[in-house]
Amino acid sequence: MPLIRYEISDRVRLSRDGCACGLAVPGARGHRGREEDVLDLPGPTGRVIVHPNVVHAALDGVRLAVVDDHDAIDLLLVPASSPLDLDGARRALEVALTRSGARVPVTARIVDESRVHPWARGR
Repeated sequence: MPLIRYEISDRVRLSRDGCACGLAVPGARGHRGREEDVLDLPGPTGRVIVHPNVVHAALDGVRLAVVDDHDAIDLLLVPASSPLDLDGARRALEVALTRSGARVPVTARIVDESRVHPWARGR
């Protein structure tokens, strides 16, 4: 895929193959997220990089923001029309982060929509 609409901080996997169109320039095989969205968390033997997809897979369907202070996670959840299990969401994120190699405490709280940035992902 061509490098169009990417930002400088985007993380991509480069392809050694030329473009299918015949150009001999390197392309990208896959987009891995934005550098500023990646979580840098403590693990048992040092720092662990956790992609934001880990968070969103654990909390699918929840409008959220993650505040990362590098030693703890504060999960901000926006209530939807259905009831929100705050402790269940916190536990789900802790499990997902642990499976990714991170060892970090997670707190969760319900916030007003205005506390979550417009670009924060939620499905």
